[in-house]
Amino acid sequence: MDMTTLITQMLVLTIVMAIGFLARRTQVMDAGFSRQLSGLLLRIAIPAMIIASVGKENPFADSGEILAVLGICTLVNLFMIPLAYCLVWVLRIREQRELYQFMFALSNAGFMGLPIITSVFGSTAGVYAALFLLPNNFLMFGYGMRLFRKDEPFSWKQIFNAPVCASLIACVICLLRLKLPPVIQECAELLGSMTTPCAMLIIGASLADTRLSDLRKDRLIVPFTLLRMFFVPLCCYGMLRLVVTDETLIQVCAMPVATNAVIFASSCGKDTGLCSRTVFVTTLLSVISVPLLCALLFVRA
Repeated sequence: MDMTTLITQMLVLTIVMAIGFLARRTQVMDAGFSRQLSGLLLRIAIPAMIIASVGKENPFADSGEILAVLGICTLVNLFMIPLAYCLVWVLRIREQRELYQFMFALSNAGFMGLPIITSVFGSTAGVYAALFLLPNNFLMFGYGMRLFRKDEPFSWKQIFNAPVCASLIACVICLLRLKLPPVIQECAELLGSMTTPCAMLIIGASLADTRLSDLRKDRLIVPFTLLRMFFVPLCCYGMLRLVVTDETLIQVCAMPVATNAVIFASSCGKDTGLCSRTVFVTTLLSVISVPLLCALLFVRA
């Protein structure tokens, strides 16, 4: 892996996030615009990027390899449930236990992980990250939503959102060894190219709404952040090193806390301030932690 390229890409993404931060502070981007742009990304740009990543070239040798990768992705997601429970116990968290379990278990795999991995590692790695979204969405809306709303009925509609449907279509394209018509491929690539800059702008704008003064009062923010951003991906690496030689899945696990934590907490009357603080700190730290983990785990002297 070329660490110079990785660091350069992370710096570029950080600058775009900073522009989003300033745009929100100066009211160039307001909350309504961010919501609309988020909807555009989730419903159009991210699905287009997923489809475009397999439209020209199939990264898998055969159908068995696709199922193997999907199985590994499912294993990683299932592993996060007991790991999150254990880490909450280690930190002796008594209040907001469900909130911390959610934030340990679920990373920002779709909204931040997919654009960053595609930007840094290329479209082939993006296919692996897209496959990770399939079991991750089951974890998010099955396990994750249950932590907030134990009486909430199970909803297939929430799980099968546009990125997950696009991932399923990408699987079919790979399984049938199809190639998209050039016009469709170019259209998908053009729409998908919006994903990374727009996602970073939205994340930067969301960070601008966090009250920094509250960070000093949160005694768990430092141990939680260190465990979430370093210990959790290292645990995933330790579990998968025998079957995974590619760094993509480890980097998905190294992404910051899922922004859905804030959305779920708001809709369920939980502590949105706690979720906003952890999203803020872990997102900023990811600029350093992602290259550092890559250097530690995958760069050989």
